[in-house]
Amino acid sequence: MTIDGEKVDFCTTYIFKSAGKHKVIVLLDLSEMFTLNSIFYNSEMTSIIFSEKFNTKKIIYMNNMFKGCSQLTSINLSYFNTKNVENMKYMFLECRSLVSLDLSNFNTQNVEYMNSMFKNCTSLISIDLSNFDVRKVKNINSFFYNCSSLIYANLSSFKIRNAEDISYMFKNCASLTSIDLSSFDTENVINMTQTFYQCPLIKSINLSNFNTKNLELASSMFEGCKSLTSINLSSWVNTKIDNIWNIFKDCPSLKHIDIRSFEWNKKIENLLSSDFLPQSAELILNNDFYLHLSRITNITKWNITTI
Repeated sequence: MTIDGEKVDFCTTYIFKSAGKHKVIVLLDLSEMFTLNSIFYNSEMTSIIFSEKFNTKKIIYMNNMFKGCSQLTSINLSYFNTKNVENMKYMFLECRSLVSLDLSNFNTQNVEYMNSMFKNCTSLISIDLSNFDVRKVKNINSFFYNCSSLIYANLSSFKIRNAEDISYMFKNCASLTSIDLSSFDTENVINMTQTFYQCPLIKSINLSNFNTKNLELASSMFEGCKSLTSINLSSWVNTKIDNIWNIFKDCPSLKHIDIRSFEWNKKIENLLSSDFLPQSAELILNNDFYLHLSRITNITKWNITTI
């Protein structure tokens, strides 16, 4: 095959890098290929249309596929067969001009890596991933990192039961006002660092369904959520949490914090020395936690409810 006068094969990455600023119609038959890693990396194309001849049924790797396609405004993926794909990390990384994306035909039942899949898609406004099966996904960190225009994301099917890392997942989603995470199964998650960092428009998050029995890292998880008024962590188990610094730093609107299930231990003192609790917030605690807290700090002016 020849592209721009150069002979290439499908074991070669970046083959469309110099395709220029125009619409590209891809008619290739990839029936014997297993990877599309970086095939459009840093391309200047504005539109890509894949024909029904673009057979991806044996493809395992789609990581980095459209990475750096910063001028891409339109892409038709309706003919994609993703049943055997295992790796989608960085797939749309830095596609800064994409406003919307239709992935309704994607079969993700075998995908294990989705980290940074939409990172720096700064023009993306809404996305429906309700068809995504993420039960095998191990790493989904930075999934929407810096999707600063994102207003709506449908994650209603996200049962991330094998994921260990969801850190930075919504970091810098500056336009997001709410997010429904009721489907999340976080039993195996170890890292939640900066998951909602600098999401200034989110007013409330219900994470009472989160299973945190294996959680170790949660520093700055809600830092910079300036509009956040309430947070429900009533079911959280904190026995393994090692780093919880600045978890509620720069949350000036926070008025209700439910941590009734938190057990007192030495590490939990980090909460008090890291801008954890504004004194104006109602704090729901269990009796044991309250007793330990009262011994190390003056809480007479705090609004505390014990359960």
